[in-house]
Amino acid sequence: MKLTLQLFNILASAAGSKQQVLEVADGSSTRVVLHQLARQHPQLTPYLLANGHISEHLRIFRNGQLVLALDRALSDGDQLLLFPAISGGSATCLPSARHLP
Repeated sequence: MKLTLQLFNILASAAGSKQQVLEVADGSSTRVVLHQLARQHPQLTPYLLANGHISEHLRIFRNGQLVLALDRALSDGDQLLLFPAISGGSATCLPSARHLP
């Protein structure tokens, strides 16, 4: 079956593309698809996987709905949106109290 993956932020930069089309076995789950994507694009592995498991910092939407069950079978033509976590910056960027008026 054929799936369309939309990659956002650092994922798109790392893959060199905002969209990937994957051919996967019928009945493949989101978990299987993400592992296949990491094998095909090893540069994405640090953003998709942590110690061989799907990263908790990744948000996945299937056809517009948040994916909570990674082992549920996907269907031909499904679209997955992959959003990595975005951090809010660093405390080192904040002015210290002694510099405030």
